[in-house]
Amino acid sequence: MKKNNQNLVLLDIRKKEDFAKAHIKGSQLIEFDENSILNVPKNNIVVLVGDSEKQTQTIAEKLRKKNFDAYYLVGGIKSWT
Repeated sequence: MKKNNQNLVLLDIRKKEDFAKAHIKGSQLIEFDENSILNVPKNNIVVLVGDSEKQTQTIAEKLRKKNFDAYYLVGGIKSWT
């Protein structure tokens, strides 16, 4: 099965105030907790965006353990140009 960008979901886990100042076009603000996992369709590729690469890496690992196709933005939002 070929995946395209319609299967890609950008989830921004930063604070609401930081998201309002600047964010990646098309990203969704999400307050991440164990319950919010339930709202992410498993047939999507999930890319997490945050201030801390370590935080998004940890969450991506948790999502992969629950069979999500999950990744994180290396370097955090600061690396996005």
